[in-house]
Amino acid sequence: MGLLPGVGDVITASPLFYYLSVVHKFSLGWALALKIILNQIIDLLVGSVPLLGDLLDVVFKANIRNARLLIEALERIKGEA
Repeated sequence: MGLLPGVGDVITASPLFYYLSVVHKFSLGWALALKIILNQIIDLLVGSVPLLGDLLDVVFKANIRNARLLIEALERIKGEA
């Protein structure tokens, strides 16, 4: 996917919509949504750098960071219930 400029970035950004739907469904707030979007933007910018971007993508994993943010937020609201 990295051979075609932008294609890999779009595909790896697709979970963003799911993450944001979870934020909305459970009313987790705009702050969390903005953190998730910011992580994805950083990943997109880092990934857009030729060659070096592929190496940096290995280090900065936006989808894993975003999944952790969601899990932590869901565990917090579960503990409050």
